[in-house]
Amino acid sequence: VDRSRQGACWPRGRPKFRAWTTSMFSSSRAPEPGRTEVGMRDVQTEHSVSPCPVYKDAQLPPWLLETGGTLYRQSGGAFAQHHDFLDGLAHISAFRFTPGGVEYSNRFVNQKKYHEWRRTGKRRWGGTSNSDEKPGFMERAIAMVSGLFAPPDADPLVYNDANPNVNVWRLDGGQPCASSEVNAVAKFDRDTLEPRGVVKPFGPVKVGGAEPALVVTPAHFFEGDGGSYHVGLTMAVKSGFPPSFSFALGIFHGDCEGGEPLRCVHSRSLAEFGYSQRSKQPAAARTSYMHSVAQSESHLAILQGHCRLRYDKLIANQGAFFSMFEGVGEPLEIWVYRLGGEDPSGVRHRIDAKEEGGPPSHIWHVANAFDDVREAGDVFVFDASVAAGMDTKEGDGPSTATSTITRITVDLQSGAVTRRALHDPGLSVDFLNANPRRLRKRHNYVWGLASPYTDGSFLIKVDATASEEGGLGAGELRWGPHDGLLPSEPVMVPRPGASDEDDGVVLSVVVDRSDAAGPEGASFLLVLDARTMQEVARVAAPHTVNFGLHAHWFQPGLLTRC
Repeated sequence: VDRSRQGACWPRGRPKFRAWTTSMFSSSRAPEPGRTEVGMRDVQTEHSVSPCPVYKDAQLPPWLLETGGTLYRQSGGAFAQHHDFLDGLAHISAFRFTPGGVEYSNRFVNQKKYHEWRRTGKRRWGGTSNSDEKPGFMERAIAMVSGLFAPPDADPLVYNDANPNVNVWRLDGGQPCASSEVNAVAKFDRDTLEPRGVVKPFGPVKVGGAEPALVVTPAHFFEGDGGSYHVGLTMAVKSGFPPSFSFALGIFHGDCEGGEPLRCVHSRSLAEFGYSQRSKQPAAARTSYMHSVAQSESHLAILQGHCRLRYDKLIANQGAFFSMFEGVGEPLEIWVYRLGGEDPSGVRHRIDAKEEGGPPSHIWHVANAFDDVREAGDVFVFDASVAAGMDTKEGDGPSTATSTITRITVDLQSGAVTRRALHDPGLSVDFLNANPRRLRKRHNYVWGLASPYTDGSFLIKVDATASEEGGLGAGELRWGPHDGLLPSEPVMVPRPGASDEDDGVVLSVVVDRSDAAGPEGASFLLVLDARTMQEVARVAAPHTVNFGLHAHWFQPGLLTRC
């Protein structure tokens, strides 16, 4: 199939994309209309393997091709007219690096919501900031119980939970999985993207007693030999009419090898109440929205911002996911746990730290964390995108709550918390990444996306040391902004054998809405020198890779963050 494009964006003529493809829509049924903007249109074709040409005969670094790595990207496959960039139907794009060049594949996640859309034409998958009608608690409870007696011939490859369009996890020996923030992930083949089944990392859902009935997990975690740590909210439903509930935060560890669930190594009780008290719980008994955790070599930190869960909305399953949280004006809290001990994968509570007098804050993404020893004692340090709240959009646009890359330091003796911005706080930067070889160790550089998914967005590199010694903006480097080019989350790939922290490349999938791309638009994988932020190459994609949330670099033998 020839998926070539014409126009000035292809300076050396038409690149040829020849690969086996499958048409998405064979039915004559007219579906509900979706978004029409470049970067949010329905994906019409799945590519199994499509060689990707490089723009202007540029050269990719040979070492990058020899890594055998793959960049997996969550890129929405379809949007309803009321959806924003957060709410695309789960769809994976993959750029695979081989000695012979770069290959591209894409595939919709094999989920019930996708099949319903194809069958009915209705876009009813809801999302994080938008929602369609949902069943109430009693309807969900009935469905939950019914699920315990699912027929044995139910298709084990079809995912049936919240749209898994947030991230790509790695479980069960490095198996990639499309994930949301619920107790279910959709495994797919790392090469072909074909479905490989569904895993419930925290075990099967059960009703009654103290078994977890629902788990909301952070979008990011670290993976290493022997498994990784996850933090989740557990809700136990106790029998009776009306029912009662107990909530706790659990720290889990494992890899789900062979389908085995993660093991709970610590549980921290939050609240117990009857149904009539569901809207009357104090802020201290309500967890914040935890999109990230911070982990160093010795510690795990649970980050508690001021956007706290509303139990009444969670129990009733009312509204979109983000609407289940509200700002309560509490200062930032950081609950730090020491890793290891008699149980190598266990944890021990170290300290609950609070930023006394600090502004109400919400933490979106953590770039990295490390331990440090200073004259006054041990400290825990992490860099994260910090905002005033969870205001995620204005109309069809992204966040109006400015996110600032912030270095946060926790004194592990006194519990004092301090912070400093690493760039001009007037600039909104999020979707952070660090050198994966420095994960859980001391780092200096952070790469991020400024003014995400808006005209004028650009990629940025900040230097923590330079900004402290020379003031905000010192050592800062940028790619962009460029008219009509909208980059996505940057991913740093280190050069094998490099000793310098910024020796490598930065990868970012770019949506091209420029006049040169024509009315259909285009996409390319941008390759930057991580040290200078200068462009190395652009690798053409066979179709427009839509907006989405997170990207994940998988390279054999390299510790990575999801």
